[in-house]
Amino acid sequence: MERQVRGLILKFLDKVYPSTLTVDFILALLYDWNIVIDRRSLMKNVVFLINKGYIEAEDVELPSHIDKVKKLRITPKGKALMSKELLDPDIDTGV
Repeated sequence: MERQVRGLILKFLDKVYPSTLTVDFILALLYDWNIVIDRRSLMKNVVFLINKGYIEAEDVELPSHIDKVKKLRITPKGKALMSKELLDPDIDTGV
C-alpha cells in the first residue's frame, strides 16, 4: 500500500504543478480515493519522497492561530519519475 500512496502523492502534485498542496489536502484526496491512512503514515511517505528528491517542502507562515503550514511541490526528478523517464521499485507510478 505504501507504493500506491507514494504514487498517488506524486500524481496529485504532478497535476497541480507548479502549484503546491498541503499535507492535509493530500490526506483528503487519499480519502476520496478510499485510501484510509493516518497523518503519521502519510508523513512517513512524504519524508521518503523528500529524501529521494521527488518532492520538496516549504513552510508557509500564516497570520492565524496556526503558525506554519507545510506545502509540498513535485521536483523535476519527481516529474521525470511520473513520466517514466526514471524507475523506482518503491513507488507505484501506474496509479
